[in-house]
Amino acid sequence: TKEEIANLLDDKGTISDNGQFIGNVETKEDYLMGTYALSGGFLFTGFLLGFSFILGAALIIYYKQYSEGHEDQKSYKILQEVGMSKEQVKKTINSQILLVFFMPITLAVVHFCAALVMLRQMLLLFGVLDSVLIYLVSAATIAIIICLYFI
Repeated sequence: TKEEIANLLDDKGTISDNGQFIGNVETKEDYLMGTYALSGGFLFTGFLLGFSFILGAALIIYYKQYSEGHEDQKSYKILQEVGMSKEQVKKTINSQILLVFFMPITLAVVHFCAALVMLRQMLLLFGVLDSVLIYLVSAATIAIIICLYFI
């Protein structure tokens, strides 16, 4: 009964019977606040790490392209002097640029798809049970990152 439970509770919400620990009791509001705090912490950490890694990858690609551009400038002048037309040189440059820019985003999408299995399991632990919602949000996230990548 409620009276027996009230007798067992101390002021901290701990249930004890004759000084022996049985369990903890908390209100729904306290439980929700704890859950929101935990989820918010994970969300903040995820956004911070994700943004840091994306920014780091973008900077690495930028500086790699910049340094290789100066090195390749001499090589392309030599190719033109040897007899390659400007169109052939442009095709060579475009193929290298496509490889350098599409390889990282392709590998990132493949990695995300492989990690989605574990991400889904983690979200199930947090109470997100709708798999369709998880996949839709994941697809939207990938689309947004790809759009930001090519801006």
